[in-house]
Amino acid sequence: MQRVVFEMETSDPDDFMTLLWLADHPQVELAAVLVTVGSRDQCQLVRWALDRCDRAQVPIGALHGPSWWQTQDGQKARVSGFHYKVYGRDILEHEVGEVELGPALLGRLLSEDANLTVLVGSAPKNIGKALRTNPQLRLARWV
Repeated sequence: MQRVVFEMETSDPDDFMTLLWLADHPQVELAAVLVTVGSRDQCQLVRWALDRCDRAQVPIGALHGPSWWQTQDGQKARVSGFHYKVYGRDILEHEVGEVELGPALLGRLLSEDANLTVLVGSAPKNIGKALRTNPQLRLARWV
């Protein structure tokens, strides 16, 4: 089984479809999902998907962390209307749950498992910040 961290965004459906595939694949252990930029609505969509796939234990990391959600920039909607049209607006009522600071979450996971695969569907901002903060970190596989 391959352990994977997935870095994604939500402005279009491709990353979300990849998340669903990873969460349900029998050969993948989804170690975490990192969301770029990591707004509340993005993390809410990711948590909704993980819960639907019985992956509630998978941690979510946001580039700026949940404290950023209170800022003007952090309150901008960043989820494509596609998601609500296809999956329903009840996503907006779903509990977000715990969200960690993405770069710190990635740093911790890489320190624990040197063979972790990092799959990137968005700009690799969580990876970049994690490596700038902890230059000793190494990625075994970056896809």
